[in-house]
Amino acid sequence: MFLAWLLKYSSFLITGVVSLLVGWLLDRLTTKTARLIYYTSHTQWVALPPQQGQPPLQPIGTFTLFLWNQGKAPSKEVHIGHFWLPANNVYPDIPRQVNATPGGGVAMRFPIVPPRTLISISYLYFGSSTVDQIVSYVGSEDAIAAECLPVLSSTSASTCPMYLRSLRACFSATAWACLPMLMSSRCENQPSWSSPVMK
Repeated sequence: MFLAWLLKYSSFLITGVVSLLVGWLLDRLTTKTARLIYYTSHTQWVALPPQQGQPPLQPIGTFTLFLWNQGKAPSKEVHIGHFWLPANNVYPDIPRQVNATPGGGVAMRFPIVPPRTLISISYLYFGSSTVDQIVSYVGSEDAIAAECLPVLSSTSASTCPMYLRSLRACFSATAWACLPMLMSSRCENQPSWSSPVMK
């Protein structure tokens, strides 16, 4: 019963899925908007052995924040808020400002982040602070907050979620398009059973 209903209305379902997919692709290709995402590496700590007769040293911590504008338009007024700002290095060396916030924190301000640009900010500090204890927010003029991805281990993995979603949508549309053909060919190839004719 369900297969019969599916074969009857599959053309409407396929048309709807293909229309949504084509509309999404046209929007992605023609609309020039900024899309800011960020993620951080895992925090690493290095414990230095104390010198003879000296008190023990605090561990040295480090992590990297990756800021990526994967849109086709520049992202304006990008701010990275910090509860406190440790020593850091920004690559590439694009124009930026460091401003104090009214609450006692520090904001790193990028006037503009070009499209398809990946910025890495490496932090180095003493102590066992985590990322959440240092970075308070990431936002821009285009959005209240940038999209945060789960912690990744490499910068090249940042494009994987977008490509995987597109690939999954294409496979789903292809499967819906091929299902009626497979079902019809299967029905045609089934042998027809008939009762013997009594003479």
